[in-house]
Amino acid sequence: MGEETRRLNMKDFFVSYNSQDRTWAEWIAWTLEEASYSVIIQAWDFRPGGNFVLDMQKAARDSQRTIAVLSNNYLQAEYTHPEWATAFAKDPQSLKRLLIPIRVQECQPDGILGQIVYVDLVGCSAEAAAKEKILTMLQERAKPTAAPAFPGAAPMPHTAVSVAPVFPGTGAIASSHTLGLAVHGWDEHRANPDPMVELDWRQYCDRSTRKVPSPDIWDNTLFPQLKQAQQTLIEASPNRSIKLYGNRPLTMTLAIGVTFPAVAGYQFEIEQVTGGKAMTCKSTTEPSTTKLRVVREQGIEGDNLIFAINISVPTAWDDISHFHKNNLTELNALVYVEPEQGVGQQSLQSDSDAVALAIHAKDLIRQYRRQYKAKKVHLILICPAFFALVLGQHLNALGQILAYERTEEGSYQVSVCLRTG
Repeated sequence: MGEETRRLNMKDFFVSYNSQDRTWAEWIAWTLEEASYSVIIQAWDFRPGGNFVLDMQKAARDSQRTIAVLSNNYLQAEYTHPEWATAFAKDPQSLKRLLIPIRVQECQPDGILGQIVYVDLVGCSAEAAAKEKILTMLQERAKPTAAPAFPGAAPMPHTAVSVAPVFPGTGAIASSHTLGLAVHGWDEHRANPDPMVELDWRQYCDRSTRKVPSPDIWDNTLFPQLKQAQQTLIEASPNRSIKLYGNRPLTMTLAIGVTFPAVAGYQFEIEQVTGGKAMTCKSTTEPSTTKLRVVREQGIEGDNLIFAINISVPTAWDDISHFHKNNLTELNALVYVEPEQGVGQQSLQSDSDAVALAIHAKDLIRQYRRQYKAKKVHLILICPAFFALVLGQHLNALGQILAYERTEEGSYQVSVCLRTG
């Protein structure tokens, strides 16, 4: 295998562990692959008939980074030391963070290994919180998605987030309770029963002129309000099942999904017209086997890649292609995808189809971002709201994504900047 081919086929992570910590190692590997990272792990990839030492050497060589599953078992074992030492030798000053220890048991690494900052899962009994720790560690910075509130500012007006009072006779909210969140954009749709948290963003939207919030409004106003809504729901109940109400631009629904990611355990339920009929869609439904297909691909390698997903409108390609041609100097390449079963109002027959396509879309965005060496992905969606919501929930570890809305003239305007890590 040539060096260039080997480099392109490298996995994201090699999970190094002692056999007594296999359950932790497999859970970590599963979490990473669920987030669309590629992984090599002995339990899954070293098959009967292979040479263990050569397999281990190949795994360490052909992975960009090594995760060391720290425990007393790991620190006292003979064969684990060369595995983490190989990663350390490639990056002795930890400038590239090629060695990432994850501590799963009370232990104290010493010497060289003791100088590497580890992710600590000891005492972390909630799976969602542990997943969040692991995926947060992969970000280059721990900068939040929303601007911090100005410390000298007056408290946010009470009307920004309205919280329905809890009926005094019910006591604490049951953990099985589905929390209600309403976000109004284009217009106001009253929910029944009243949602626990309600955000009215109609002043930032106008359907007739296609007015949508700008990235600055998102960073300074809407993301902070959405984070406050998230905190209110978390404090109300440990349950992370949310019923979403309201009618709003697709980018707004996408941003809600990003704020409440699947890897953190958030689950959504939304009313959606699918296959010509109204139905309740759930983000936790088992995905179907449906896939997306790349229909058009054009342009060159560069910092900015347009990734367009069309599910709903058969004639959308002309506008997307025209938008790219008008912005060739800034937007280097375009990848345009559709469902394998075709485009139109009947292309999604169930919420299972939407979940499957959203997961596949995330994988394709990741693939083509790497292929075109793009630093930013410019995302155009022509799709049902439920698809946008679930896609947002899976958009982690993809770098900066600029999401676009259609303009009154039939072109596209950037609305929200998503910093996915």
